[in-house]
Amino acid sequence: AAGRARHPLVAGTQAASLVALRGQGTALDLLPDARLALQVPPALLSDDLSPDYGRAPDARPAKALPA
Repeated sequence: AAGRARHPLVAGTQAASLVALRGQGTALDLLPDARLALQVPPALLSDDLSPDYGRAPDARPAKALPA
């Protein structure tokens, strides 16, 4: 993730760790707050979304149950 992160401003509970790994940037130790969602400027919203996972998922498909 540190190699892909390009924005100088990083927010989140692990922001300081990411900035330290990159060696540059500003960290904001913030938690998500849905109460502020409507204050996001429309210019920052997008319908073109895709997930960016830092690691593989922990969950694995279950094996078939015996009949």
